[in-house]
Amino acid sequence: MALTRSQQEKAELKQTIKDSIIEIFSDKDFIASMFKTMYDKFNLHEQKTEASIKKFEQQIDTLEQKIDYMYQAEKVNNICIHGIPDEKNENISNKAADLLKCAVPIISQQNLSAYRIGYHINNEKPRPVIVKFKIHQNKSEVMKNFKKIKNKKIYICEDLTKIRLDLLNEAKSLLGKTNVWTMDGNILTKIDDKIVKLKNQNTTTRISIRILHHKPLEL
Repeated sequence: MALTRSQQEKAELKQTIKDSIIEIFSDKDFIASMFKTMYDKFNLHEQKTEASIKKFEQQIDTLEQKIDYMYQAEKVNNICIHGIPDEKNENISNKAADLLKCAVPIISQQNLSAYRIGYHINNEKPRPVIVKFKIHQNKSEVMKNFKKIKNKKIYICEDLTKIRLDLLNEAKSLLGKTNVWTMDGNILTKIDDKIVKLKNQNTTTRISIRILHHKPLEL
């Protein structure tokens, strides 16, 4: 059956399109240019995505730092005591006050409140005790004088957030236990007779590298 004029025109158009496509995709330069354009667009999109992710991560870090600062501010009058024997039906505030009097005689149960943290498990070391002072001066006096307590099983430190405690432990590992200390929740060390605040793990790592290679301090 013979094709109508309209059908013949459609067939010719399809063949023309087919031939054009074959010719285009036979052109290696065209194919290379097309793929380069696609790659550039994808690469640009990837860069924008990476920049967005980095910005988002920075915002998260900033938020975490603010939250950590708020939590540490709540602990500014606190200390943590390790080594007080764990007993049933104990008055831990009274026990803590009696212990701290050995270092600072003015301390009394009226100056503080105390509680244990963690779970009590038989045959394990005593749970730590958090002591919260009513005034900051009492806490400062204890931190200055706690070494007067003649009990090697007792260890007293500041009450730190987990982020700061992790930073303190890492700093001690990299810089040495005797070269790192805390004051009001800040992690400190001394470099070239200058007291330096360790703000994060990157700061600690840079300082340890600087000490190792005897390079100038750059924070």
